[in-house]
Amino acid sequence: MDYQHALRKLRTMKTSLQELNTAFEVLYDAVGSDPDSRLNTAVVRIVDLMLSTLAENIEVSSESLSWLVLENAWGDKQLSASIDGIDFVIDSLESFLEFEKHKGVLC
Repeated sequence: MDYQHALRKLRTMKTSLQELNTAFEVLYDAVGSDPDSRLNTAVVRIVDLMLSTLAENIEVSSESLSWLVLENAWGDKQLSASIDGIDFVIDSLESFLEFEKHKGVLC
């Protein structure tokens, strides 16, 4: 996958998920946000499907992309990951793609 193409797709997904999150917050305010509810289960499933589809499209693992989005908040938490003894601070979409490129995933 081409780096610039992957970056555009990541930026588009980030915007889409932020807009979707806003919509879900309104819905949760109206009906409640019980983590065990069917609504919450559906929301989690929708996000998982979106992330796995994007991961396949940009040719990265869904686990890596889920980590970036869900655990590292798109890089806002500035978490690090290492490969081949080299630590990478993942603080942006670009640094995530550089990490994936180092793994040999991106061209």
